[in-house]
Amino acid sequence: MHIVSVNYQFPSLSETFVLNQITGLMERGHRVTPWCQSEGDWSNAHADVSKFGLQKQTQVTPSSRSFSTRVVLWFALLAAKPIRALRVLKNWRRIDRRGGREMMCMTLTLGAVRNVDVYHCQFGYMGEMVMWLRNNRLIDPVPVVTSFHGHDIRAALSGEFSYPLLCGATDPVIAISEFSVRHLESFGFPPSRIRRIPVAIEMETFPFTERLARNGEPVQILTVARLVREKNLSLALDAICHCLDQLGTGAVHWTLIGDGVLQPQLQEWIRERGLEKAVTCTGALDQRDVLRYYRDSDLFLLSSAAENLPVSIMEASASGLPVVSTRVGAIEELVVDGETGFLVDPDDAEGMTAGLIRLVGDLALRRRLGANGRAHILKNFDLKPWLERLEECYPFSGQKEGPFQQ
Repeated sequence: MHIVSVNYQFPSLSETFVLNQITGLMERGHRVTPWCQSEGDWSNAHADVSKFGLQKQTQVTPSSRSFSTRVVLWFALLAAKPIRALRVLKNWRRIDRRGGREMMCMTLTLGAVRNVDVYHCQFGYMGEMVMWLRNNRLIDPVPVVTSFHGHDIRAALSGEFSYPLLCGATDPVIAISEFSVRHLESFGFPPSRIRRIPVAIEMETFPFTERLARNGEPVQILTVARLVREKNLSLALDAICHCLDQLGTGAVHWTLIGDGVLQPQLQEWIRERGLEKAVTCTGALDQRDVLRYYRDSDLFLLSSAAENLPVSIMEASASGLPVVSTRVGAIEELVVDGETGFLVDPDDAEGMTAGLIRLVGDLALRRRLGANGRAHILKNFDLKPWLERLEECYPFSGQKEGPFQQ
């Protein structure tokens, strides 16, 4: 089966769930073509991107949206699919009104992909655009499966975006959590079309590590997150400050992995509070380095004000780290309060501090909650069984090509 994975950006270090899905399907014998509107950083990509040869297979819309670029793309489409190219020419103004130059480039490049069996769109806004293209016969007339994640649901809740074409279709939509299921139903999606298939991880990638006593060394607290407003990093910083005030300088060290628009502001907050020795901001790291931090840390902290089902918590728990996090989105599906970690409200700095202090001062508790967390993720979020559920969303019009061979 030929599956086109439709993404806004690919590859993306913060969206390993997309890569896991692509490579998992390839290993199960499917041909997968990643398509993206914005090209990611290939030089800082996950090792599996190279292993599976995804750079050569990925279809990317050109960064230039000039008229001359669109004309070149149109002639390429004319050579590949002449009837579709003439249909694009006839609808040029409608496409332009729908989404401007970006929409036109999307039409010309996605429409040129041959012999598609299914389009799998990551995020609702990509699914809505692809559904419009299908309805206007500008791409192959095959199923459009759409996975909703976090930002796309929040965009609908705020009124920023809506999904009338997806709601009015009959194709499956994928909710990655019960939180997503509830909201998709509230948007008007019939329950019979919603499939709950969470993002998941390959457990063998994240080996369990038994936590050791620190013997006077700082307890290592780890966060892996994009540095954006939704991550509510000021709450985490407040909790770290309170820990140091109550336990003494040098009791804990916080490492924050990730980059984003708030990086300069975060660095300023750290300087203002005199925490340069207690906090390390590494920037974005590849998975090999992130795995090393999972192995060498003692507990995981995520302070988000808005989330759905964060993969970073799955990875941390799979590695044996107890988690302190906020009770938002679907995090309660990942963290069992009191059994695999501690959950607090997203404005509760005192509660977050209390959870951190309990874990910092109790090695046995860290070990017990960490082991429970590993078992919970293995039972509920291991990738392999969920790939089988994902395949059930696709129409099998052809044979598998055999598992990927490196």
